[in-house]
Amino acid sequence: MAIDPRFYRLARRVSAGELAGVLEAGLRGRAEAVIADFSQPQHSDETMLTYVGDAAQLDGAGPAGIVITTAELAELAEQMTAAAAVLSVDNPRLAFARAVGLCLADDALPDSHALPGDAPQIDQSAVIAPSAVIGARAVIGARSVVGANCVIGGGVQIGDECSIGDNCTLSHCELDDGCSLQAGVVLGAPGFGFEITGHAPVMIPHIGILRLGRNVCVGANSAIDRGSLGDTVIGDFVMIDNLVHIAHNCEIGDHCVIAGQVGIAGSTVLEAGVMIGGQAGIGDHLTIGKGAVILARSGVTKDVPAGAKMVGFPASEAGQYWRDQAAMRQVLRQRKAAGKKSHPKV
Repeated sequence: MAIDPRFYRLARRVSAGELAGVLEAGLRGRAEAVIADFSQPQHSDETMLTYVGDAAQLDGAGPAGIVITTAELAELAEQMTAAAAVLSVDNPRLAFARAVGLCLADDALPDSHALPGDAPQIDQSAVIAPSAVIGARAVIGARSVVGANCVIGGGVQIGDECSIGDNCTLSHCELDDGCSLQAGVVLGAPGFGFEITGHAPVMIPHIGILRLGRNVCVGANSAIDRGSLGDTVIGDFVMIDNLVHIAHNCEIGDHCVIAGQVGIAGSTVLEAGVMIGGQAGIGDHLTIGKGAVILARSGVTKDVPAGAKMVGFPASEAGQYWRDQAAMRQVLRQRKAAGKKSHPKV
């Protein structure tokens, strides 16, 4: 994944040698190697800066320009990525965040980096409330409606026949045709990614975007975060209820239905046709298989196979859960009856 030029640009080009000095990092390779982009190890090329926190991240890694990693992994990272330069630090993810802050500019604010040629492109058939704020280079398609007090960030793309309710805030995102957002929806905000340091938690820059497929419906006051590295992706014909939170780098398959107050943690995948009941919570880095059903108020802490029905916390297969509940009630009744027999009334 390269940075999306609709939202981000390189503020300056930084060499490996300069970056090593800023990060107080050890340097292997060419000090004159220059950063031109950022990526995950699996999607990098010879122009990109990436980071490797553990050996598993090197599985399937492509070539890289500059790699930030630990001293223990520096030689292996150099071999597997053929990197021009390798920087060794104690905390690669935190160092990568500092490098992004040094090199990258965010052009997505409504008034950011606006030049005469950066006017938004709004189809003449679209209806825009007078109080809405439309950022530079934003695109709004035919017959789409943008409600009162909305903020559409720079570079955002809204397809044809979309409906954006009042008080919505959109940044770092693209919406395919026919999407509908109820009032108060926030799309494309940075996710809750951070590193703990000796002083305080440090937020990690999120330089991915959010992509919504065709005919996605998002309920009032829901929030879907953009990706950190890579994108958050919502498939076609997905139904999302009110007060739902979908975290960074999630992938939601076609035809999923998500009820109110559901929370889905980062980098989790919902395959096509998954249904989630109200107030359920889904842990991070999980896969919920095609057609699975998560019943209301369940807490999912492990992968769910396709077609399964899950309930409870931690969530387990529904049939077994209800059998266990019935057995437990039977045991409690028997103990209660035994207690009455052993303590007869006088």
